[in-house]
Amino acid sequence: MHLISSTATFTLLSPLPHTTLYITSIAATAFYNHTEPVGTIDYPYQLAVPPGASQTPKLPVEWSLGGAGYSAVRDALGGTLKLDAEADVGVRIGAWHEKVWFKGDGIGASIRL
Repeated sequence: MHLISSTATFTLLSPLPHTTLYITSIAATAFYNHTEPVGTIDYPYQLAVPPGASQTPKLPVEWSLGGAGYSAVRDALGGTLKLDAEADVGVRIGAWHEKVWFKGDGIGASIRL
């Protein structure tokens, strides 16, 4: 997560050995301590996820200012922080489209200026 530019990047690992999948939309919220909102990502654009590991472009983050979650992010500047996340993600493989609900706990986030 990058505080000044209000963006986040993610490393994606595709389980498909020969096929590119596409993320068609992301609506996500990150939480500190399971309940304190840190920020949201609302990204309506398509991202290609080729086989193997890839990096997303910088995705815009809308910070939840004033809460304990944002304070925890600010205090972790230059280090890492464990966050939880929930997201509705649009996925496309060929002609198949689906919305997937993701819930992750204890995700390690590097916090940078």
